[in-house]
Amino acid sequence: MACCLAFDLDPYENLHLFLEEMDHFEIDELLIIAVPLAIGIMIDLIHARNLKRQQVLKVEQHLETLGSTLHTAQDIINNFLNSIQLYILKAHDQKLDAEDVERLDDLIMNTTQRLSDLEQPILEADEEKRHLNHADEINL
Repeated sequence: MACCLAFDLDPYENLHLFLEEMDHFEIDELLIIAVPLAIGIMIDLIHARNLKRQQVLKVEQHLETLGSTLHTAQDIINNFLNSIQLYILKAHDQKLDAEDVERLDDLIMNTTQRLSDLEQPILEADEEKRHLNHADEINL
């Protein structure tokens, strides 16, 4: 303030001249366009980053489920193979009777059913995914 009084300067007059000069370049109209555009771009970038995180999380969950399913399938098949080895040993010793053959047949049917039960949710999820992708294609 002391400088303004000493040098006879009016800061408001200088500000007014500066704003009038800027009005000549129409910067205020550019700012009216640029600020909302910049905000929109930032919102889109944040939204895209969040979508990417959700997709990564979904893939991680899918892989975890797939790993659990494969582990369960491996257990079922290993149990089946161990049981088959017992029957093969009996067959080599020719100690396999009708009851053993029936148990072997039941074992095969049980293993087949367990693997089918394990596969069914995967097939249903795959069918649902194809249905959703088809619906998305129609909407586009």
